[in-house]
Amino acid sequence: MRVLVFEVRGRPYALPADSVRHVDDVAEVTPLPFVPRHVDGLVALGGKVLPQIDLGALLSLPGENQGEGQLVVLACGGNECALRVGAAWRMLRVEDTEIAPVDDLDDDRAQELGAADHRDRLAGVFRYENQPVLLLRPERIGLDGIANASATGRRGQPVILGDSDASDPAGGRRTREEVIPSLAVMVGKERYAFPLLRVLEVYLDGALTPLPDTPDYVAGISVLRGQPRLVISLARLLGMPTDRDETSMVAVTARGLPLVFQCSALLGIRRYPVSRREATTESSAGIDSFLIGDDGTVTIFLEPDGLISDPMLRRLRAFLPRNRAGADTVALVPEKERRMLLVRVNTEVCAIDIGCIERVANYTPPTGLPAAARLRVGMTEIGGRVLPTADLGLAFGAALGETADAYVVVRTNRPDAFGLWALAVGAVERLVRVPESSILGAAVHGAPGGARAPSDRLLCGVGRVGNRLVNILDVNALEDAPNDNETAEEDAGIARELVA
Repeated sequence: MRVLVFEVRGRPYALPADSVRHVDDVAEVTPLPFVPRHVDGLVALGGKVLPQIDLGALLSLPGENQGEGQLVVLACGGNECALRVGAAWRMLRVEDTEIAPVDDLDDDRAQELGAADHRDRLAGVFRYENQPVLLLRPERIGLDGIANASATGRRGQPVILGDSDASDPAGGRRTREEVIPSLAVMVGKERYAFPLLRVLEVYLDGALTPLPDTPDYVAGISVLRGQPRLVISLARLLGMPTDRDETSMVAVTARGLPLVFQCSALLGIRRYPVSRREATTESSAGIDSFLIGDDGTVTIFLEPDGLISDPMLRRLRAFLPRNRAGADTVALVPEKERRMLLVRVNTEVCAIDIGCIERVANYTPPTGLPAAARLRVGMTEIGGRVLPTADLGLAFGAALGETADAYVVVRTNRPDAFGLWALAVGAVERLVRVPESSILGAAVHGAPGGARAPSDRLLCGVGRVGNRLVNILDVNALEDAPNDNETAEEDAGIARELVA
């Protein structure tokens, strides 16, 4: 199985790679009231609002993460959450035979590894670089796994990540009632809530550009992740006075328009039992129903489509930029992304498609060839196989081996058995998702007639990860040699000689 190895408060852990959406840098967190101590709050990543969980606190580990840390976005059981860890190390393959059950650990050893109180969250233990790594069970780390195990909030308040409260002697083991997930906000002195599935993102203090001749409820326009969005004052839209600054923003879609609603404050995620929902006849005004809390507080449940009438819709469309085809710029279709692994060579950061990567290995100097040409610098034995080797540092003007500290074994589209290469890099950083629209093709440089050097073809474009530009690598450029039987036989002869 492929696993992602990362550090949490000085201890190595791992998760199955198929449960990891991506790894991201830490972002601004919106704190939530009445939540367990391991829940940091809400964080906006990739256009989604996710609960952020401090994995160290969840596992009751002492100390703190080193540095700013990173976020591992975990998907399990239809839910997603962001796990705050120290740093993601690398992706690697671990055979099932190498994973020992946690039950094999005696109590002292389990206590030493921090596994004594969390055996149910562990799938096993394996060794990596001569140290034990605890393999976590995604279903016991994600939202489904910690719902009933979470500490509850104050009595009478809905609690994120679970329905149980202090009055429930069964600790949440009673028959679960269907709930209504929502994002609760304050508008003036009243409580409102949006359907959680309709919320795209939350953020604070968005920079606004005023628009002339707009209705009074339009606060301006904001550019969110490269997309223009109209910002609507929810208080003014509902006919309420605005007695305080509306600095909290909730991005939703309403009748096909990408809108941002201003609120006084974000209260957090609430899950109300369906039995606490009371119908209303005001749905035409955007009010779907009333949600009654355990303490009797009333939250007005909004229907975003109902907030915008037909005349308002026609008027608001006039203030949205139009694309070249003349259609409204709503950008509701999820953007295509490429899952890539970031590697570093000195100050240069490059991205490789995860589908081309076989494994990551420690660096050892390659065995040089008498006639090394193009990007090939030698041959290297990795995992019992002798592979042709390229040094990525050469593409950036470094000397052979000067920047090398790890190998990324990549597979090209060569149809025979010689499509594996060992690419020497400085460091392996993390997994990311790169929007295809952000990738620009590299300019063609080289000899007259359009010929390009192999390193130019290897660096096939530039993409954007957050606010950082990265080089996009095309590993097929490593096969800068005729793909014929003579070349294959030559490679095979070299490999046989090195093994012998």
